[in-house]
Amino acid sequence: MASSSLLAIGTLKVYDIKTNEPLISASVQFVNLNPSKSDSNFRKTDAYGSVRVPYDSAIARVSYLGYESNQIVVYKTQRNQILLNQVSILYSEIVTTGQYSPTLSTNSIIKVDVLDRDFITSKGANNLRDLLLQEGAININQDAQLGSNISVNGLGGENVKILIDGIPVIGRTNGNIDISQLSLTNIDRVEIVKGPMSTLYGTDALGGVINLISKKESSDNISVRGLGTYESVGRYNFDVGLNSSFKDNYVNLNIGRHFFGGYSPIEDSRTQLWKPKEQYFADLDAKSVLLGFDVRYKGGYFEELLISKGLLIAPYYEGAYDNKYKTDRLNNAIFISKQLENNKNFNFSLSHSNYQRSRNTFFKDLVNLEEILTGDEDEQDTTRFNSTNIRAAFYDEFLNDNLGYSVGIDFNLDNGEGGRIEGSPIINDYAAYISIKYIFDDILTVQPAGRYIYNTKFEAPLLPILDIPLIPALNIMSELSDDLTLRASYAKGFRAPSLKELYFFFVDASHNIRGNADLGAESSDAFNLGLTYTLVNEKRVLKFEPNFYYNEIVNKISLANVSNDLFTYVNIGQHRTLGTNISLKYIYEEFYNKFGFNYIGTENFIDGISNGVQYTPEVTVNSSWESNIYDLKFSLFYKYTGDSPGFVLNDEEEIENFIIDSYSNLDLTILREFEDLNTTFSVGIINLFDVTTVNSNQISSGGAHSGNNSSLPVGYGRSFFAKVEFNIP
Repeated sequence: MASSSLLAIGTLKVYDIKTNEPLISASVQFVNLNPSKSDSNFRKTDAYGSVRVPYDSAIARVSYLGYESNQIVVYKTQRNQILLNQVSILYSEIVTTGQYSPTLSTNSIIKVDVLDRDFITSKGANNLRDLLLQEGAININQDAQLGSNISVNGLGGENVKILIDGIPVIGRTNGNIDISQLSLTNIDRVEIVKGPMSTLYGTDALGGVINLISKKESSDNISVRGLGTYESVGRYNFDVGLNSSFKDNYVNLNIGRHFFGGYSPIEDSRTQLWKPKEQYFADLDAKSVLLGFDVRYKGGYFEELLISKGLLIAPYYEGAYDNKYKTDRLNNAIFISKQLENNKNFNFSLSHSNYQRSRNTFFKDLVNLEEILTGDEDEQDTTRFNSTNIRAAFYDEFLNDNLGYSVGIDFNLDNGEGGRIEGSPIINDYAAYISIKYIFDDILTVQPAGRYIYNTKFEAPLLPILDIPLIPALNIMSELSDDLTLRASYAKGFRAPSLKELYFFFVDASHNIRGNADLGAESSDAFNLGLTYTLVNEKRVLKFEPNFYYNEIVNKISLANVSNDLFTYVNIGQHRTLGTNISLKYIYEEFYNKFGFNYIGTENFIDGISNGVQYTPEVTVNSSWESNIYDLKFSLFYKYTGDSPGFVLNDEEEIENFIIDSYSNLDLTILREFEDLNTTFSVGIINLFDVTTVNSNQISSGGAHSGNNSSLPVGYGRSFFAKVEFNIP
């Protein structure tokens, strides 16, 4: 029998009869039992699998994809629950990114890719870098001091927005979030939108959105979870969590320590290519019902110490200068939501994030191991950034059988200070948005949207005719048949330069990058067209998805070599990306296979002169088999990345193209669940082909990374890992 610990009076909660897991986005038709009235009401279950009962008493008819429908009589004065039985393979996941409310991906007008908890566990991923390493159309670059950063469909840096539960992650260095700092310990799934989402999420969402969704509750009243990982390259991770749920409340507490000893392809090299680092995590997630509102608090703290060891100093080679980079990130967020009468819903979130990064240079005496802080002020600095985000949305997904709408506000208040920032700059961005969804005869869904923007430093482009700073978007979904769905979209984008691009400068042994206060804002137009063909029965799923995209950015911000080894940000003119993403998913009982092909093209224009369209091919394979051999699950994750184009601007403002050689990456894992012991154990091989660096024909007398040579780091060699996760109910 399903747990009723989170059942509130006047709600209906829908469960899977076998797993006792709540079913999100289940369809519920309420029919009023009052004999004097004959009305009915349609609703969907929320992120907790529950829905408000709109009448004193009613018949609730519940349906869910892949499950037998069921119905019960429910009452507004009781805690109601219903169990559904799964009858066929599910081929749809729950998504929240870009939605009015939690929605099945098959019903989402916006294409959202989901990497769920089973996928995260099968891969043995510890952080977001580990998870996305073999994902199609996502490219990961590595910097020794600045960490791992990504691009989506050829757009990266400030153009990809990373969220945790819809709250922006701050702390970009050189325009990028270090995704190796984002732990997956308490993450339920990762949702990826490969395309512009500026209308809903605002600036820095031109290229796409990656949203990490936290686990929100435990089915046990009190449970303790532990997770330990060892990897032969010198990674040691340990995490522990305490989960408690009672009545309408839950509390989740997680803490962890991740350690990496560093790696260099040259043995006994003191200046390691991959720097050693130590990370600490702590987060608290608590939810309760107060005065009929769901109130949730989520707080998180992250600390990282990265050590960059220097070369030995001649003539005695008994000392060296070492740099220590310390990162601190503190996040606090409050979420308030309520299901109102007549299908109306209200969501509110308030978050405040602090980010601090310091660099200190020490002289290391290798005889007595003493460290002495150097006296040069330029070698000691601390930079701080603060960000406040306020979001509120009011929506009615079913105003009638065909019409739904959402209106909201999105305020972002950013400021920074420190020795590497000119002054104490502040940039505030205030926006209001509206989205309307209309369904024509259950065949065609049209969803236009608009975002009104006021930025305290940059003016958004004006919408023709109306002459107001409005960013429009249009999404269309058509069910051409029971098996075939078409999705098409257009979106206008706007991105104001960030504080770091404007005012921050970063100088060390490998970098010389300075902000440019004269930058202009980017604007863009993006088009997407995709098909989804699906065949499903009790044992098999076949899903074929070709997708085509075209993005054009005007006033693109990029790094330029202005003199010698000095780089700064400039607006280069036009930047285009175009290509295709094709995926084929085939599931047969215990076999899961997903094949992908991506062809990503980029083109740049300066003064109307193009550097030509350059393409990168990719092939991805994800396969798993839940065997009867000791109940083992075997998984394979492969990605081939073809020759990749790149470009730099020289001091004459000319584009210099270069090519990064192709390479392949393959991981293999084996997993076993011991249900009686509530324990999962997995082992695997990471980077089976032992790829460490790839060649590049970039030739530069200096650069943003002045220590560059003809090789770029992509991996820390072949390694083996073992991971154990246990739960104590």
